[in-house]
Amino acid sequence: MEPYKLKLLIERAGEIHDKAAKFNRNDDFARLQHNIELACEYYNRDEMRKPLIIAIAGGTGVGKSYIFSSLCGVEGISPSSSSIRGFTRKLHISASEEDRCFLPFSHDDAKFVDVSLPGIVLIDTPDLDTIHAENARIARETVSVADIIICVTTPDKRSDFIVNQNVIEWASRKRWFFAMNKADTADVDSEKLRLDFVVRLKALGFEDCSKAVFVFSANEKNNGEFINFRESIISARSLQSNRLLKQEACLRQLLHAFNSEKLIERMLKLLMDLKNSRDILISRLKDAEGAISRSEIVYQAARQAFAAWAYKALSQRRSMFLFPWLLAARWMNDEKENAFLENEVERSYRKSSDLANLFTDERRSIEDKSLALPEDGDEKDYLQYFRDAGKSIIHQVRKHAEHSVSSRLMMFYLFIANLLPTIVLIQVLYRMITSWLSANWLPSDFFVHAALMTLAATLPGYLLVSRSLTRLSCQLNAQTPEKDVKLSLLDTRISQLETILQLSSQLHSSAEHELNQIKSALPESSYGISAGSSRDQV
Repeated sequence: MEPYKLKLLIERAGEIHDKAAKFNRNDDFARLQHNIELACEYYNRDEMRKPLIIAIAGGTGVGKSYIFSSLCGVEGISPSSSSIRGFTRKLHISASEEDRCFLPFSHDDAKFVDVSLPGIVLIDTPDLDTIHAENARIARETVSVADIIICVTTPDKRSDFIVNQNVIEWASRKRWFFAMNKADTADVDSEKLRLDFVVRLKALGFEDCSKAVFVFSANEKNNGEFINFRESIISARSLQSNRLLKQEACLRQLLHAFNSEKLIERMLKLLMDLKNSRDILISRLKDAEGAISRSEIVYQAARQAFAAWAYKALSQRRSMFLFPWLLAARWMNDEKENAFLENEVERSYRKSSDLANLFTDERRSIEDKSLALPEDGDEKDYLQYFRDAGKSIIHQVRKHAEHSVSSRLMMFYLFIANLLPTIVLIQVLYRMITSWLSANWLPSDFFVHAALMTLAATLPGYLLVSRSLTRLSCQLNAQTPEKDVKLSLLDTRISQLETILQLSSQLHSSAEHELNQIKSALPESSYGISAGSSRDQV
């Protein structure tokens, strides 16, 4: 695996960490942040320069110290008495002088033996099931820094709960060898012990463990099984393979950050809960908005605004004889009606108890999930929402007015309205022309009367048009149109959570791909086995 690929994955994890900080009041997101920090810390330790660390771990009295001494080839190099080992606070470590500086253990916790094995650091770990807190701390720290763990048990301790819990916790993050010591003390043969051991390991998440399971008695050093075990542990490993193992450990730590304790599943459930809450609130919001838009106050204000827009649109058209009347009506119904409608809608939204309860429930649905709310700006958001609702209703009223004025029915009304004054005007013109041809001068009163009659003839038409507009305004049914974002608090958090899950899914897929390639390159006979990453979710 190229180093830049691992660096890119770590950078992506850092991006997810930063986005998850907005949800850090929630335990799951706080845990995700902590896990990612551990993975990034592991990457930044410069693990590639450290030697290969193999830790021997297990319960009390399983023969860990004896196996450590046998692998080092020196009898009694580590205390083997459980009565002594149970109270010691020091690790027993076999490491060369140049490798010791890379180990994260203090001199108070570690005792270095005089024997070193080529290419590896071998550690005899305190009992995992110890009742002493200090020993338990040292054991856990040793397991956390080890690259390969030799888990030692005996026929009578195969079901040790505490040991098994430690195995489960680290199953997918470490490489493992499993050794059943003291096989000669069992009342069944070694093959049956092996089959039973394999079944138990499969239950812990290790599917194919045949190459990493050994059943022997450590005091029988010439036993073929123990010889194979020793060769697997101290076999020569290339620097390239060790480097791949370090990269694999970093990838496993990264996958564990997302898979542990079913974090992703719980985040998906949180996302679905938020979406369900939003759907319920949107349904309530539609009902509340519908009640407001159908209210008598908004209805009357909308009719007045409709008349203002309609008269304005008609006055801008070729209304012929109706123009003076429409101009006067436009002047009487000015655009203040639009501001009045907007104010009435905003006032209705403000006074709506249904909306107040709805926005309170929106905040509560977020707080119930232990998600942070913005410190300020909520009232401003709601006020802007109310204003937008008023503007949207005004927009509908205006469009309805323009459509009504442009309709064929209104064109017919305008034609009928202009018909009578046209006939009167034609009659006046006919009288004027005939008088002119007969050389008779019409009195000035004729022209005054003609103008008044023509103007009076426009009045029925204007009343017809005005009445039709009144009837059309009664059919007004303004509704708040659908908007992409209505519940800003919920929608923002849903969007942020979807982004985190999407980035997590992409990172998980990339890490799994790289991990599978590394696994195929590392032989299990030399590097042990590991449980699948999905095992973290148990």
